[in-house]
Amino acid sequence: MPDPPPENETNAAEDPRANNTPCLALSLVIKWSITKIAIYGFTPILLSLAIGFWFQYSQEGDRVAVVQTAWTISSFIIGASQVILALLAAVTQLGDI
Repeated sequence: MPDPPPENETNAAEDPRANNTPCLALSLVIKWSITKIAIYGFTPILLSLAIGFWFQYSQEGDRVAVVQTAWTISSFIIGASQVILALLAAVTQLGDI
């Protein structure tokens, strides 16, 4: 049966700091900011309102159909942005695990 390696060689293979080798690491630090939340929250709302009004007043034809289409598009923008914001919130919360 061969002899086991000396203790310091085992530690050197497992821990790079045992050889005084510098360790490099990246740390992702994300902090919640009221300004960012306001910008990320209000931008989709303002964008959806602008697109809704633009589509409503720029199209010709059946007014009821145009208005319904305009605000359906606007609602889709709000819904999609909510999903994106929820995913961002989940990713930042799960970063601590």
